[in-house]
Amino acid sequence: MNLGVPLVFVAIGKFISALRFDINWEDLNYISRVDQLTLPLLLFHGDADTTVPIEISDSLASRWLSMLAYVPIGDATHIRSWNMNPGLYEKEVSRFLQDLIE
Repeated sequence: MNLGVPLVFVAIGKFISALRFDINWEDLNYISRVDQLTLPLLLFHGDADTTVPIEISDSLASRWLSMLAYVPIGDATHIRSWNMNPGLYEKEVSRFLQDLIE
């Protein structure tokens, strides 16, 4: 993902935040550790998201089919899936929860 920040500054920022806040960036790479995920996940992702590219969720969905309910939302930007289609969003949340209790 490139938000217009030169990669050298990204690397420096990650290095400093890792030291300052004890962040292990590899621990946050859930796609590389998909085999370790054990809980069901409902994931909404807008295809107009410029903060987190939808390809990241597409990649996760292609590797973790068994426990992932993935709902791409057309024209939704970052964290705006419900705003774009509240009916679909609520239906998918209900379905996901119903599947968990059955």
